[in-house]
Amino acid sequence: MDVISAISTRRSVRSYTDQPVSPETMDQLLRLGTMAATGNNTQPWGFVVIQDKDEIERLNQVIKADLLAHLEDYPHLQQYQKGLEDPNFSVLNHASSLVIVYGDTAAHYHVYDCTLAASNIMMAARSMGIESCWIGFAEYYFASDAFKKEYGVPDSYELVSTLTLGYPTKPVTAAPDRRPPVIFHRS
Repeated sequence: MDVISAISTRRSVRSYTDQPVSPETMDQLLRLGTMAATGNNTQPWGFVVIQDKDEIERLNQVIKADLLAHLEDYPHLQQYQKGLEDPNFSVLNHASSLVIVYGDTAAHYHVYDCTLAASNIMMAARSMGIESCWIGFAEYYFASDAFKKEYGVPDSYELVSTLTLGYPTKPVTAAPDRRPPVIFHRS
């Protein structure tokens, strides 16, 4: 798949098969992520990769419980309360793989650089028949000191993105609906 097709047809997929992404493919995706543009060539990214389905499910339950316990702090998530209370709902989409992207705050452009790395991973995955979804639900837990300590993330790194990755339960072929670009000025 060429890059234009990957960009044009990428969707946020929330239903994956149990087929794992191989370690070799994951390494290739991470390497392609690190080919992203980077301000001042700081390359501030760091990754946590989780491919153990039991661990992903454990994290799903922890995240749901944490969000429900603090839902009043997250007004934008209150609309999801019923889903969070549903034992079958997975904030991590029952994915076979998680890639959590952190940026070193010593680099001024770490958020931009790491967002570009996440985008590269998503596009490269799409070209390989692997789909992805950026998971906003996970940001509070994966940014926590407790999680970072458990997974060896240095204090100077902050969460930028959480991606679920996996093989989709049904093919993704349709382009997403998008509004035309808003252009404020053109010469």
